[in-house]
Amino acid sequence: MTSSQTAGTETPPVAFDAQKPLQSYNFVTSNLVLGGALEGSLADGGSPAKMVVYGDGDFAVNGEGQRAQRLAPDNINLFTNGIDWLSDDTGLSELRTKVVTSRPIKRELSDGSKQLVKFGNFLLPLLLVLGYGFVRLQSRRQKKLRWASERYV
Repeated sequence: MTSSQTAGTETPPVAFDAQKPLQSYNFVTSNLVLGGALEGSLADGGSPAKMVVYGDGDFAVNGEGQRAQRLAPDNINLFTNGIDWLSDDTGLSELRTKVVTSRPIKRELSDGSKQLVKFGNFLLPLLLVLGYGFVRLQSRRQKKLRWASERYV
């Protein structure tokens, strides 16, 4: 993983001024190594090994106490994908969907019909469970009444 063609390095602490034009910053280096993934065999045992190395150890940490800040979603995705790659020996992580897609109801339906479908999808399973429970309750009551009416002598 490398930086863009226009990159630079600064010694910390860095105060970045958004009002200052970009040309005034010294972005003369390019393709700085930021991280990498290594895969291979260990020399002595020949067993397979994997390693992920990031140039900044706290890119996935949001700070502590008063210094807490919101994490960038791309940093979190990079970190979790690295962990998935390290822990997945069977290739199951490639089957995982990486993007959430929205599947809206067809546009040909009117707004009232769309609302009816949404409520139906919500209420129908509840009604089915309640109906099943009611049927079981009635059948158990019938069994209890039959058992109570039988006399064993």
